[in-house]
Amino acid sequence: TYIHHIIKNYKWDDLLATHQSIRLPNKKHILITGKNISFNKITPDNLIKCDLEGNVVDNIKNEVMYQAKNIHCNIYKNNPEINCIVHTH
Repeated sequence: TYIHHIIKNYKWDDLLATHQSIRLPNKKHILITGKNISFNKITPDNLIKCDLEGNVVDNIKNEVMYQAKNIHCNIYKNNPEINCIVHTH
């Protein structure tokens, strides 16, 4: 979650379409930023766990931006060497 606070501090977020994710050590899941959550309010508890097919497997109370989930999951599936994605606008 530190990356979210850094992005907010430097005003690199657009409050809508900026999103980050990280591949978990098991290589089968990612944590991704939830939809409509201000970056200064991001905590480990409101990150969303998805499998690489984009299915939410944990924290179903928060929603993921559909486009972000598709982009990130496809990058991870096709690039096993990538473990983190930072997408800003």
